[in-house]
Amino acid sequence: MADEILVKGLTPGKTYVLEQVGGQWTKREVQVVGGGPTAPNPPPQGSELSKRITDWTKAISPATAPETVKALILTTRAIRTQVERGKTQPLDVWGGDKVFSTAYDVIIGAQDETDRWKTWRKNHTDEVIRQTQDPANGLKTKAQVMQLLADTEAGLQGYLDTSGLLDKIDFRKVIRIVSLLIRMKNFDITVIFEILEILKGEAAAVGQALTG
Repeated sequence: MADEILVKGLTPGKTYVLEQVGGQWTKREVQVVGGGPTAPNPPPQGSELSKRITDWTKAISPATAPETVKALILTTRAIRTQVERGKTQPLDVWGGDKVFSTAYDVIIGAQDETDRWKTWRKNHTDEVIRQTQDPANGLKTKAQVMQLLADTEAGLQGYLDTSGLLDKIDFRKVIRIVSLLIRMKNFDITVIFEILEILKGEAAAVGQALTG
């Protein structure tokens, strides 16, 4: 029932707040001023860092679930979109509010894969530190932060593209995982709805029914 509410709540021209009460999802319509949101753009592909991130993901043992990777891809895209739109300050992605690490804790923890991802996350943290300490970079500007997020997303996508698992993704499970971000204070609900719309479209493209 939770999946049905999540999908049907994404009605064109309408926006809903999703709430979980007693284990059940409920929705209430809210008014949105202005035009409808546009879907976040996919990241550029093929940087050296993104290839390393793909390799880090391949090295996870036991292998991570494809649903975990898909949820992290969309979570990273949501953070990048919020930085682009000024809803998250660049310095709050890895410092300050630590939006990236907090969101990854939620997604990976929901899949009970915290231990599996320890090496990956250490490698990624080391890269964040390296760039932060680089006088030519510093991860201080919107463009610099968005580039690292784009490289991260592309690297995770590179893993899925070469894993042979794309057709094994359970989109219902991904929706359940990503919907956990709704409760996080650092995420704008409009951005999460956009991500859910992306999932809805991808599921339809591979013939997965998300209702019933």
